[in-house]
Parts: sequence; C-alpha cells; structure tokens
Amino acid sequence: NHALQPPLPITISGRVYEDHDLDNQQDPGDQGLSGVSLTLWKWDGAQYVATGKTATTSATGDYSFTGVLPGKYQVREAQPSGFFSVGATAGTVSGATRGQVVSADVIGDIELLGGDESVRNDFAEARPASLSGHVYHDRDNDGVLDPGEEGIRDVTLQITGIQTLGNTPVSVTVVTNAFGYWEAPNLIPGTYKVVETQPTPYRDGLD
Repeated sequence: NHALQPPLPITISGRVYEDHDLDNQQDPGDQGLSGVSLTLWKWDGAQYVATGKTATTSATGDYSFTGVLPGKYQVREAQPSGFFSVGATAGTVSGATRGQVVSADVIGDIELLGGDESVRNDFAEARPASLSGHVYHDRDNDGVLDPGEEGIRDVTLQITGIQTLGNTPVSVTVVTNAFGYWEAPNLIPGTYKVVETQPTPYRDGLD
C-alpha cells in the first residue's frame, strides 16, 4: 500500500511601495503602500486562470498568498488610486529569481514546487507631479503677484519636457482660467519647460 502524501504548502509574498526616485527599488524612505489589492492566477496548460485567492497589502505594504499548491502562477496588482506604475520585480526562491516581469502590474511564470517560498515579488508606484502658476497684470512690474493685480484669462502655455521614467518626451497645452491661473496635473516626474504665448496687448514682465 502506498499512502499519498499531500505536497507541502507554498507561500508567495511581496511588497507594494512608493518609489520616490523611480529606480524600481525600495530605498530607505520608500514607504510601503497599504490597502492595495492583488490577485493570484494559475497556469492551466493553456492560459492563466483566476485562483480566487486575493490579498491586500498591510500598513507596511506587505502581502502574501498562503496555502498555494505546486504550479505556475501570476501575481496581478490592482493599480492603486493616485499613483502611476514604475515597475515590478520578480521574486526569489532560496535566493534565486523565480518568475519574470510581464508588465509593471503583473509578475508571471512563477513556477513553484511543494514547500517553496517565493518572496519579494514587489511592485513600485509613484505619485504624479504637477506644474501651475498665474498669468497676471503686474502693475508695479516687480515680478510678484500682489493683491489687486488681476489675472489674465485665456492665455495659452505650452509645457514640454522629458519624463524621468523612460526618457519619454512630453508636450501639454494649458489655458489660463478667469483668474489667470493655469495647471498641468498628472505629470510623470521629469524636467520641464513652460512657454507662454504673449497675451495682447500686454508687454512681457518679470517671470
């Protein structure tokens, strides 16, 4: 008689964190993000299918799937609100990388045997940046927006630059509102230039 022994359970874990310098590594000061949802998917021989297992990051950004059976898996992150994806890092088993990054929100091909512990399947997130300012009638020409100096509406400004992430060029056009205020939100951090279309009949003052 041969008794069938159940395989040892597997654990898949990792962290979701805020990556301030966009290097896809958790450095000192890059705090974990809580409340981020993740799902576990398993290869069925033809495609990845949902296992029904879900996890939510703790106050330190950590998550884990426990009681996993041998197989090949994907971990999928639900994009946290107010952040954009920087990247992901495939985890390790006993110090060796096991899996690959499919996208910034998916780590796949995590092949595991009974008793394996896959750790540091990590996802890096960052907050968008913004640029804003005013176009206004500088009556005393001191370069400072003083009380009583009215904003100039419907002025066009062109924001151009290079995103730090991927060195991607950016070009955004904005127009001032009734108070002369303009804003370019949800920018990937990078280096930018703002060019104003000179409004008629004003002369260019101090910026």
